[in-house]
Amino acid sequence: MTLFETLSDAMTLAATVLSGAAGEPDEAQVALAWLARNRRDQALGAKGWQFGDGSLAEACRSIARENGKRTGGLQIGAPGESGVACYRALAIACQVLSGQCGDPTGGAVLLHRHDEQPAWAAGRQPVALLGSHFFYRLD
Repeated sequence: MTLFETLSDAMTLAATVLSGAAGEPDEAQVALAWLARNRRDQALGAKGWQFGDGSLAEACRSIARENGKRTGGLQIGAPGESGVACYRALAIACQVLSGQCGDPTGGAVLLHRHDEQPAWAAGRQPVALLGSHFFYRLD
């Protein structure tokens, strides 16, 4: 992996954290970043067809699509984001990508807000409630 690819992944993941967990505690932001990483890893394996091509960018786009967020053009430092929040999200992204912090979701690849009841979650047991999201594994 080149330095550019590494930086691009970190920026993409940080933008996903800002988009999906802005204002949430660090643990919730770490959880969302890990969910994206877990989706990327699943896509590289036999069970991951639903999470795209194995790229982190596609894993992040899948999260944005599910949350009704725009999937293109999101940048660190977008209007409305403070510099502190951007740096914090970038630091979390780097820690998750480098493996310097543990996965609080236990390998989760699915999530929904705690105040929603999506049909796919019926009968499934969440593995974690972090911030405003329930997290689920495929198994």
